[in-house]
Amino acid sequence: MTESPDQIVSTIKKDLASQLNKPNLEVIDSAYTLAQIAHEGRKRLDGSDHILHVVKVAKILSDIKMDEYTVAAGILHDIEELSDFTLEDLEQEIHPKVFNKIQGITKLKTFTTKRSDAIYYERIRNLLVTAVNDPSVVVIRLAEKLHNLQTIKALPRKDQIKIAEKTLHIYAPLAEQIGMQKLKRELDNHAFKVIDPKTYEQISSFYSEKFASEQDLVDRFTRKLQKIADKVGISNAVVYGRQKHVYSIYRKWKSPKYKNKPLSKFLENLHDHVAFTILTNTQEECYAVLSELHASYDFLPEELDDYIKNPKPNGYRAIQTTILIRPDLKAEVQIKTKQMHEYNEYGPASHLFYKLYGSKKRPSDVRIKHMKALMQWRQNALDNPETEINEALESPHIYVLTPKGDIKELPKDSTPVDFAYKVHTTLGDRLKRAYVNDKLVPLNYKLKTGDVCRIEAFANKNTVNPDWLRIAKTAFARNCIRKALSKTRP
Repeated sequence: MTESPDQIVSTIKKDLASQLNKPNLEVIDSAYTLAQIAHEGRKRLDGSDHILHVVKVAKILSDIKMDEYTVAAGILHDIEELSDFTLEDLEQEIHPKVFNKIQGITKLKTFTTKRSDAIYYERIRNLLVTAVNDPSVVVIRLAEKLHNLQTIKALPRKDQIKIAEKTLHIYAPLAEQIGMQKLKRELDNHAFKVIDPKTYEQISSFYSEKFASEQDLVDRFTRKLQKIADKVGISNAVVYGRQKHVYSIYRKWKSPKYKNKPLSKFLENLHDHVAFTILTNTQEECYAVLSELHASYDFLPEELDDYIKNPKPNGYRAIQTTILIRPDLKAEVQIKTKQMHEYNEYGPASHLFYKLYGSKKRPSDVRIKHMKALMQWRQNALDNPETEINEALESPHIYVLTPKGDIKELPKDSTPVDFAYKVHTTLGDRLKRAYVNDKLVPLNYKLKTGDVCRIEAFANKNTVNPDWLRIAKTAFARNCIRKALSKTRP
């Protein structure tokens, strides 16, 4: 029996109450009441009430550990677009934190051109900037994409394929780059199911049956891993085994190693379809478990990855090793602390981030790493021929960070002079020297996306130089320079 919107909202509030310390649940009630008014009588293409869609999006957000303000914004994610409510109306009705997210969502949906290819690039640009400044807004959009995939059957088949392909090539990788592993897996699997339902079902059915038939083996190995954790003195370690998700198995089949091998043969001969996880309390315990595990079982050295010492750009941390349970059966084992696991699954956009870093603004080093990961996602999206973006649409902008991790958008080939004036006019007028990625650079240095630029300025001395007019790329910087020079002329 399908849950009603009222029941779903009730579950969301219970989930938030269990996940958060004294959450402001009034924002959920207010958002739901407003959404009921805004969407009264509105139906989706599949005949379902639109209010069911928005609360399902909110439920996805609560399931991936977002805070109450983000969940409330999920309930209201399309109210400005699909109802008579304006942003001015909403500002009077909802909590400021929720309203700020609705503003962000609205900006993501607003484009300045009607050319389809340019619109597509603009979407990537907006996602990039928003993901750096407020990842939770992008997560709301990703949750919306996920529920749309789950209810996509009412659309024509060609539209289903187009949406699912965009999800695989753009939105799922973006979810990974902002650290939302759980959301990425859901997007991958649902999109793949839409694109190739036959192959999806073949893999899913085969491994569901195989996993069930090997349940005793999985249980035995889980108990052995638990004993290893006990042996190194971790009394409350969490150990479990799981089947790898369908799309990751499909991607492995499509790798060059298995080229032209029939899927049925590939599935029968694949011996690492099960993954195990050991959750510890401390980083030291992770290495103690690894040492004991390798002393107890043969392992594959080439498949040992230490992402604790060398985290992935999106912040993912864990030790990954492949163990031979028996000669014909491999198993991947991930070893990480419980805190690392929460971060890996739900990312810096979730409220769990603040368990790691407190209630302060995200630290600059984390923001900068986050930015660099997003830039890699952006480049992959632009390089992928299936995104339909050609060389003529190469970005006319670059994205440079301050030492605090704030993003500044500038025209391509901009220099530290442009950057200084972008930060503040006074900083430009008093510019002394510039450092990019901690290295002193000339003022005509051409900045690149992902650079971290630090400007050193004189305390009370204007240093504007006429040569800067040749160096500056932006009209704003040149106008500021001319204005400053006019004040110094006799």
